[in-house]
Amino acid sequence: MLFINGSKVSETICLGCMKRWIAARPIETRLCDLECPGCGEQGYAIETGEIGVEEKLLLQAIGGE
Repeated sequence: MLFINGSKVSETICLGCMKRWIAARPIETRLCDLECPGCGEQGYAIETGEIGVEEKLLLQAIGGE
């Protein structure tokens, strides 16, 4: 996970439909409040714990990927 200007960025997965996505949200926003971009449901998102997401995002931000 990565913290940027009061936001948290992490890879997430919906346990309802198994859709994975990179979620960027205010730090105060709880995972149970996230809406899945796949099925549209709330309450099923968890962080994957995947490492390396930060490096990928930073490379994208500087145009390195």
